[in-house]
Amino acid sequence: MVDAHRYSFFGKKTGIILSSMSRSESFVMLTCIREKAGGSWEKPSQNEGKVVRISLEEMVEILRVLEQKAEGWSTVHKYKEESTKIEFRWKDDHHSALYIDIGSYPKMLNYSQTEVLRLLVMHLIKEKIVHATVPPKTSSESPDDPSNSSLEEKSTQKSKVAPKRSRKTQSISHSNHQPMEEEVGPIVQEVIQKESETDSMLIHGTFMAETPKAVLIGFESDKSVWFPKSTIRSPYAKEKSQVQQFLIDTWVLQKNQVVS
Repeated sequence: MVDAHRYSFFGKKTGIILSSMSRSESFVMLTCIREKAGGSWEKPSQNEGKVVRISLEEMVEILRVLEQKAEGWSTVHKYKEESTKIEFRWKDDHHSALYIDIGSYPKMLNYSQTEVLRLLVMHLIKEKIVHATVPPKTSSESPDDPSNSSLEEKSTQKSKVAPKRSRKTQSISHSNHQPMEEEVGPIVQEVIQKESETDSMLIHGTFMAETPKAVLIGFESDKSVWFPKSTIRSPYAKEKSQVQQFLIDTWVLQKNQVVS
């Protein structure tokens, strides 16, 4: 079972990336980006776009909407002096599309995207209920721990076997006895791992073929290039005659002289 999850929902102008860096974290991150005037996309690594943290309880509310048990749900996140409104609601009574708006980043999901989101959120909730609710371990022992009674019993048995000391020795030992300092358990500090974003560009091309690890994309200049699937950041249709948009890492585009 994998520990991290990441899935992108891209449209023509706006994209939403859902990510969970660890199943032991009781939250997920939603990263919203949009296409800029020059054709490139906003980069969260350069403080562009919008990133919000969705708690486990908020994930349950979102799942209620995705399972059509509620028509919509909204909340407001406040960080310092900034407020971000988050809204999930169905477009119509037929539940044909889901409207998402996160801090002025609107995104409409079609049926297939909505179903993927529903299954993913449901899986993450079940996963985090198991792994993100485990209390942290401490070095101190509980007073009710059965092992403590066994330790006391061993100590009593040992004192019975030990040779009897004189009253003088016992008196000196008693006067020099110092109270033991209370043990302090380890400090548990929550660390949120910041997701690193790779520079990507949106290009137009045609799906031509694929292997388990690469995709062949054709361009208008009669040029075709094999791209590793790990460098393609957006979903794509496998229709060979359809021109579509691909969000691909910039470095591999430059390496293959697709862009300068």
